[in-house]
Amino acid sequence: MKNCSPKNRKIRHLEGISLRNLSLLQSSAEIQEPKTADDESLPHTFITPTKALALREKKLEHSRSSNDLRTPPTSRQALDGTNGKGDSSTDLGKVRPLRGKIRRRSTLNWTSAPPQVRQKKLEDVASSRLADTWFSLHCQDVDEPIYVSEVVEKAMNFDFRFFDLNTYGPWITRRDELTIKFWARTDSQQQYKLVLELQVHFRSLQYIGRSLENFRHPLPQNCVLLHLSDGIYTSFTDLPLDEPVLAISTGLKNAQGGQCTSTFDELMRLSNLDDCIQDALATREKITSQINSILQKQKEDRELVQSAAQAQNSWTSTKRAVSSAQKQIRAAQSRRSELQASLQARRDAIRSGTISQEKSESHLRSERNDLADQMSLHKETQSGVRGQIRRICEDLLQIYPVEPIAKKALAFTIRDLPLPNATSPSPDAATTAAALGYVAHVTHLLSLYLSVHLPYAITVCGSSSTIYDPISASLQSEAARTFPLSQKGAVAYRFEYGVFLLNSDIELLMSRQGIKIVDLRHTLPNLKYLLTVLTSGRGEPPERKGGKSGLGTFSREGSPARKLYTTDEDDGSVEEANGSLTRSLFLNGKKGSLRAQSPLGTNIQPEEDVQLPRRRPGRRRRRMRRWFRKWKELSFRHTWANPLIIILLVLALYAIQPNPTNPLHAAIFLSYPLSPSDSLIPAAIRADPEAPIHYGKGRKDFAFVAFYIVVLSFTREFTMQRILRPLARWFKLRSRSKENRFMEQTYTALYFGVFGPYGLYVMYRSPVWYFDTAGMYETFPNRTHEALFKAYYLLQASYWAQQALVLCLGLEKPRRDYRELVGHHIVTLALIGLSYRFHFTYMGLAVYITHDISDFFLASSKTLSYIDARFTSGYFAFFIAVWVYLRHYINLVILHSVTTTFASIGPFELNWEEQQYKCSLAQYITFSLLASLQAMNLFWLYFIARVAVRVLSGGEKKDDRSDEEDEDEDGKDEKEEKAREREKALMADNSKAVASATALDGKPTGANGHLERETQAPVTIPTINGEVKKRK
Repeated sequence: MKNCSPKNRKIRHLEGISLRNLSLLQSSAEIQEPKTADDESLPHTFITPTKALALREKKLEHSRSSNDLRTPPTSRQALDGTNGKGDSSTDLGKVRPLRGKIRRRSTLNWTSAPPQVRQKKLEDVASSRLADTWFSLHCQDVDEPIYVSEVVEKAMNFDFRFFDLNTYGPWITRRDELTIKFWARTDSQQQYKLVLELQVHFRSLQYIGRSLENFRHPLPQNCVLLHLSDGIYTSFTDLPLDEPVLAISTGLKNAQGGQCTSTFDELMRLSNLDDCIQDALATREKITSQINSILQKQKEDRELVQSAAQAQNSWTSTKRAVSSAQKQIRAAQSRRSELQASLQARRDAIRSGTISQEKSESHLRSERNDLADQMSLHKETQSGVRGQIRRICEDLLQIYPVEPIAKKALAFTIRDLPLPNATSPSPDAATTAAALGYVAHVTHLLSLYLSVHLPYAITVCGSSSTIYDPISASLQSEAARTFPLSQKGAVAYRFEYGVFLLNSDIELLMSRQGIKIVDLRHTLPNLKYLLTVLTSGRGEPPERKGGKSGLGTFSREGSPARKLYTTDEDDGSVEEANGSLTRSLFLNGKKGSLRAQSPLGTNIQPEEDVQLPRRRPGRRRRRMRRWFRKWKELSFRHTWANPLIIILLVLALYAIQPNPTNPLHAAIFLSYPLSPSDSLIPAAIRADPEAPIHYGKGRKDFAFVAFYIVVLSFTREFTMQRILRPLARWFKLRSRSKENRFMEQTYTALYFGVFGPYGLYVMYRSPVWYFDTAGMYETFPNRTHEALFKAYYLLQASYWAQQALVLCLGLEKPRRDYRELVGHHIVTLALIGLSYRFHFTYMGLAVYITHDISDFFLASSKTLSYIDARFTSGYFAFFIAVWVYLRHYINLVILHSVTTTFASIGPFELNWEEQQYKCSLAQYITFSLLASLQAMNLFWLYFIARVAVRVLSGGEKKDDRSDEEDEDEDGKDEKEEKAREREKALMADNSKAVASATALDGKPTGANGHLERETQAPVTIPTINGEVKKRK
C-alpha cells in the first residue's frame, strides 16, 4: 500500500501509539543550581544544531591550553601525584594556582563492592528509570479526552494497545491535529505526572517504515511513534528540547562567598562553537548565492517547462470537455428527434381528434333531437304501462274479489271463501286451503305483471299449492325446502311457515310499490290494500291490446266473453297484454302448448295450441360457465398459455405507441436513464467520456419486475412442457413424479447456466470483482448503475419472485424442507428489495453469484442422478466442493466484512437527504439476513453430507428431501397399472362367460354376441382400490 498523502492524513488513519526511551529527568527550568551571569542569557541565545548536538553528548573536551596547566605535587588536592599524562614529574615553575581542594570524582564508587550491593545498586538504577505510563488523546474545542489508554507498568519503551477512533464520528476523525499527553510515575511517586505533551500535525509527520525491524537509527529520548494505516510515523521536530543542559560546575565558593563563574574549558568550548557558527553562516551565504545564480540562469528553461506542462494539462482538459460536449450534443439531438416525433404524433392525434369531434358534434345534434322524441315516447309508454297495470289489477279484483265480512274487523273473503288472519283460528281446513290457493295465484300473477321476482317461489296448484324456501341454510333437501299451503296431511309448523313465506312475498310486492305494511300476519287485508293502490287513478283504464280476436280473460262485467290468449294467423306467435306479461310467460321456458288457468283452477283450452319459442333465461349464464370451464381446463393442460396471452397483449398495446411516453414502456425496457453530467453519477464515471449510460432507480422498476415475472413464468412452463417432458420420456422416466422432478431441475440448471456467467461478467465490470469486500463500501451509496448491472439485478428479482409464486400456488410438489424453502424465499426477497432500495447492490451482486453458480451444479447433479449417468458420483463430489466454497466460505467472508470494514470504509452515518444509509441499523439488519441465509445453507449442507456418506458407503444416490416420496408415488403408479390390467382381463372373461351362457339358454343376444342391455346380468369387477363393484 502506498503512503498516505500528507494532505489526506487524518485522525481516522491513526491506529496505535508507541513511546521509546522514556526519560523522567527534570527540565532545565526546574533545576535549581547557582547560575553565573553568562548562564542567565544562555536560554535566550541562538542554539544551532551543532550546539544542540554538543549539549546532548554531555562530553567535555580539553581546551588547547589545558596541557600546560598542571597540578603541583605537594598539594593535597593533586590527583595521585601525577600530571595529566601520567608522568610523575612536576614543574614547580608552571603550577596553576588553586582555589581549594580539587579531587577527581569516581562515578562507579561501588565497582569493587560485594555482589549483593551491586545487585541492589543496579535495581535502584533500573527502578529510577522504569515507570508506569499511560497516555490520553485530546482535540481542540473538546474538553474531555477522546481516548485514554491502558496503563503499561515497569517499562521504558511502551507499545500501547491499538484502537479505532472511527466511532467518534466524522467531526473528530476528519481532523489533522491532535494533542498527546503522556503521564508516568515511578515506585517512589504516589500520583501520575505529566512527562510529555506533544502537539501532532499529521501533515508534518516523518515516515519511518512499515515496521521498526529495518530501522537502524537511534531514537531520541521520549520519542513518540504513530502507527497509521499505511506505516509508522514520527515527529522529530515537534519534540520539545527538554533534555538537561550541561551541568555547570558549581566550583568552590571562596571564603568570602564570591559569585561562581564558568571554567576556562567551558569558555574555550564556547569560543570554538562560535567560530563554527560563523563558518557555517558564511558557508550558507555562499551556497545561497550560488543557488540563486543557477536558478537565475535556468529561469527561462523552468518557465518553458512549466508552460509546456500547463499547456499539456489545458489540452487534455479541453479534449475531455470537447468529447463530453459532443456526447451531450448527440444525446440532445437524439432527444430532439424523439421530441419532434412525439410532437408530430400529437399533432396527428389532435388533427384526427378534431375531425372525430366535429363528426361527433354533428351526430350529437341529430341524436339530441332523437333523444327528445324518445323521451316523449318513453313517457307515453310509461303512462300506457301504468294504465295497463291498472286495468289488469281491476280484472284481477273482478276475478278474485276480496270483500270484507260484516261486523268483523279486518276479516275478508276471497271469492266468498273466508280466510282468517294468522292470529285467528282456522274454522275449516279445506276452505282455508282453497282461499290460500287463490291468494297464492293472485300473488304469483302480480309478481309477473309487476316484474318483481319473489324470493319464495310459489307453485300454483289450487288448494294444494306450495311455496319454496331457497334461503334457509338449515334445510338440506329439496323436499324439506318445499312447504304446503294446506293443513291436510301436513305438519302444523310447516303449514304455518308456508303462510309466513306467502305473507313475506306480499310484503315484498307492497314495498316495491312504496306501500308500508301494517301487520305481516294480515294476509287478505294486505292483498286488498295492494290491489286498491294499483287500481287507483283518474279516468277510464285503457283498452286491451291484442290480435284479431283480442286479448283478455273475461269481460269487465266478469263474464268469460273473451279468451285469455289467441294466436296470430300470419306467424303463429303469441300476442300478450304487455311487455311484462310477455317476459313472465317466457320465464319458465317450457315447450308445448300454452294453457291458461281459470280462477277455479281448471285449465282453459285456447282455440288452438300455441308453440311458444324456447327461451332460457339462464342460457347466457350457462354459456359463460361452460366457456369458463373450458378456459380452466385449457389453463391446467397448457399452463404457459395465460402468460403468453398477457405478454402478447402488453406487446400489442405497446406497439400502438412505441415510445417512452407509453406507460408500458417501463414494463418492457429499463427506466430512469440519466445524462452523462448528472450529479447522481460518481465523479470518476462522469469524467470518462466513454462511460456507458447509467440508470437511476424508482417506482417504474416494479413494472419491469412484474412484466418479467410473467415472461419467466411463460419460459418455465413452455420449456418444461414442450421441450423437457419429451426429453424425460426419451430418457424413459416413466414415473410421473420423477418426470416432474427431472423437468424442474433441468430448467433450473438451464436458467442458472445462463445467468451465472452473466453475473460473473457484470461482477468483472464492477469494483467487487471476485468478491472484493472493500469494493462493496468504497463507492457507497450506489444510486446509479449501467444497463447490464440494473437489468441483471431486476431480472434476478423477477426470477425469485416468480419462484415464490410457484411455491405459493403449489405448482411444485412440497418436499420435506418446505418450511425452510419458504423461509429462504422470504429472506432472499427481503435481501433483494432492501439492497436495491438502500443502495447495497454490490453486496447483493456477490450474494447472487454465490447462489447462482452453486444452484447450477446442484440442479445439474440431480438431473444426472435422475437419468443414471455414469459420472454422477464424481460430478457430485465437485458440486460439494463448489457448494462449500461459495455458499459457506465466500458468504462467511462477506459476513465478516459486515462486522469489520462495513463501518471503517466509506461514510458511516444515516442521512436521508443524501440517501446515505450505511449506519449501525443497516449493519444489524444486513448481518441478521445474511446470517439467516447462512443458517439455511448449513441446514441443506447437512442433507448433502448425508447423501455423500451414503454414496461413499456404497448406497444409493438419492435426495432425502424428495426421493422417498417419489418412490412411494412410483409404487402407487405401478399398483394402479397392474390393477387396470387385472380389471381388463376380468371384464373380458366375464363377457365371454355371459355370452356362452346366453347362447346355451337360447336367449336373445345383441349383434356382437352379448346380451341386450336390459337383460345383461351384473358383472363383478375389482376396482383399483381393491373394492368390488357390479357393472351391467
